[in-house]
Amino acid sequence: MEAVYDPATGLHRCGDLGMSVAMSDELLAMSYLRFRAEGSLESIYYEKVPTLTEFLQACAKPTCACLGGFVDNNLAGVCWAFNYQEMGHLNKAELGFGFFDAVATSRQKVELGRLAIDVIFTNFRVDVLTGITPEPNRAARRFTRACGFEMQSEPVKNAIVWEGALASAYHSSLTRADWLARQKPQRLGLDVRDFKTAEEAA
Repeated sequence: MEAVYDPATGLHRCGDLGMSVAMSDELLAMSYLRFRAEGSLESIYYEKVPTLTEFLQACAKPTCACLGGFVDNNLAGVCWAFNYQEMGHLNKAELGFGFFDAVATSRQKVELGRLAIDVIFTNFRVDVLTGITPEPNRAARRFTRACGFEMQSEPVKNAIVWEGALASAYHSSLTRADWLARQKPQRLGLDVRDFKTAEEAA
């Protein structure tokens, strides 16, 4: 998968899918309210569902980047790269997803997840993306693997709260080098300097 930037819309496009590297508070609030209406907040936030204010505050942190996913120019969900940390010359962030069932099919959700990963690795200075998935959430585990993450063979006991109780969870990771190695060779030399868009870093 290779996204092509469309300056007319500000989206990184791949077929009928698009991904923005930033979202306005208005779009984020709209997304939160739609997640709540669909009843999906509890599946996105395993341990504690934030209020709208808490959600917007978390998205505004300098260690968080919010990407908007689109299908046929319709907002289809949000991808979060959060808890950004510098580790010497390497940098990592956690990755989370939330998509609207009424807009994106299961296949499109996976493709949007892959598109978000591609956009993050090629537009932000992130070397490793990580995630944690509750063992009982089989759909999320399938989604994580389908997006290209390497998942631990054995779960960590009592690592997360799931449906109000402690549950085992799988840790997963995906490196920028591994992701880009699957893409066109000429993209491996891309240099992005900060945890912000390449356009801002230029």
